[in-house]
Amino acid sequence: MKLKKLLLLFIALPFLYGFSNIAHRGDNELGKYAEHSFLAYDHAATQGAWC
Repeated sequence: MKLKKLLLLFIALPFLYGFSNIAHRGDNELGKYAEHSFLAYDHAATQGAWC
């Protein structure tokens, strides 16, 4: 029963606190930027993602 409550809590957390846009490899935008490059991270940050 305790496991079910914990699982329900983890499932409900994003809906309670909102989703985040996280760019862990930057913004690729159809091959325009190389992954993990400064340009990719800079573009992702200007689009509002957390880098």
